[in-house]
Amino acid sequence: MWKASRSSVLADEKISDIANRIHRRMRKLGLSQTKLAEQCSMDCAHLSEDDERPSLARDRISKLLMNRRARHSKHAARALSQAEFRILARVLKCSVEWLRGDGRSGDPVIWDVLAHPQRDSDLLHLLEEYEERAGEVMVWSEYPLCSFTTEEFMTAFHRAHVGEVDAQNKRALVEFFDRTGRARRRRVLKPNRPFAITSLIYDSELRRVAAGEGVYRSIPKPARKATLEHIVAVLSDPALKMELVIVDEAKVHRPKIAWRDHETVGVMGKLFSIWNYHSTSIGWTENPSYVRHQHDLMNEMKSYAVWKDTEETVQIVLSYIESLV
Repeated sequence: MWKASRSSVLADEKISDIANRIHRRMRKLGLSQTKLAEQCSMDCAHLSEDDERPSLARDRISKLLMNRRARHSKHAARALSQAEFRILARVLKCSVEWLRGDGRSGDPVIWDVLAHPQRDSDLLHLLEEYEERAGEVMVWSEYPLCSFTTEEFMTAFHRAHVGEVDAQNKRALVEFFDRTGRARRRRVLKPNRPFAITSLIYDSELRRVAAGEGVYRSIPKPARKATLEHIVAVLSDPALKMELVIVDEAKVHRPKIAWRDHETVGVMGKLFSIWNYHSTSIGWTENPSYVRHQHDLMNEMKSYAVWKDTEETVQIVLSYIESLV
């Protein structure tokens, strides 16, 4: 339970950024100032008597949004309390950290999924926000992305992947990854979406999928074969705007060292970077220098592609399918 906290007066740049974030989410969710105020009021009604109940009436929201202007009005609200951040974040379906602009600082934001398995909605918001703004996504993943697998393969993989976690935490983690994976598959496998995706994976990993080695040992051969066929179908459909870059793991050095504790790293243009660790925690940042560094590492890894184009990639995946017959 969080207690009442005093409002913090914010610097011009900080309050302007927060006001723009509120406005972007309002537009995305189709909320007017009046509607936002109504929903904030309803959310406050569910708080306990010990919790601070901030007044986010229409006038208060209007004064917050005044900070979007180049010249700040003397009537603009210059401070927000932690209670207001929490209510606004819940109603706007985003995280408090994103709303405050924490990702712009020098240190990445880290989320412990085991401690907060409900973070899937916050994660999905971040991905959607920056995919649409950047128009391009590059992702290195130790394992095939959910959008490149069938749902049967995805759920079987999640169960195997967290196999050493205790029963209660395992269930929470599997449910988190399944919810996120299904949402990602629905979004990514939508023709003519407004962003393109380049997925990078080591050649050795696809061979393990085909052979049923390592974490894929418990996944039945038909499910593995169906996933490889799904990869071919996705790559062969130009409306899906998906590229798979198979990388020669033996030649990758700098990215491999930098990401030795990671199992997935994604960059959205030069706006945003997000990753998850082997520990299952998630990290993300909007800091330009950090994102640029991740972007450069991704391009360096891409330069070690084993096959040059989609047609060649499809042919090698087909050869893996033939090995399963």
